[in-house]
Amino acid sequence: MDALREKIRTKIGRRYHLSLQEVIREINPILRGWRNYFKVGNSERHFYRLDRFVMNRLRIFVKRKHNDPCRGIRNVSVALFERLGLFRLARDHVSFI
Repeated sequence: MDALREKIRTKIGRRYHLSLQEVIREINPILRGWRNYFKVGNSERHFYRLDRFVMNRLRIFVKRKHNDPCRGIRNVSVALFERLGLFRLARDHVSFI
């Protein structure tokens, strides 16, 4: 999980010249590959944690891209990420944030 978090962190990074949709397009294959490799077994709890981590990193990206000094997590909704096609690791996509 630490390796995936670091990979996501560097992939999102501080590349503010990219749009949110472009960043999501770049991290989706990483998330799909992780899901396909680890889907066997009891890993849903870890998938929920990773989903939350990815969405929080994307929220921070959006807030910094638009020069908003606070990291108000509630201001960027999960629905926006879903509309842009973010791949979710957890199967039942329960909104937990």
